[in-house]
Amino acid sequence: MHNSSHHSRSRCFGGSRRGRKERSARLMLIVMLMLCAALATACAPGRTVLISDDAPVRIGPETTGRIYTLIDGEWVLSDDPVQLPEGWYAVPPRFVQREDFTN
Repeated sequence: MHNSSHHSRSRCFGGSRRGRKERSARLMLIVMLMLCAALATACAPGRTVLISDDAPVRIGPETTGRIYTLIDGEWVLSDDPVQLPEGWYAVPPRFVQREDFTN
């Protein structure tokens, strides 16, 4: 009788050790799956990739952004974004000499 009451109590308060291990393993599996899902969405296509400054890049389709324009020898940032033509090149500053812009 003592044994059966202990068995009933163990079911009410968490079950056997094997049951707890199974629940713990299941919980660990759920946590790992959630972590994998989070990492997979963080590495999805469309992410930003930093590029090095040793080569030019070409502007892709539907690219907009604020740009600098050389006005009276000073670079002035545009107030509004502009549409950049697809196929144009963007080069790092070290590719351009200041005298290329002066007459």
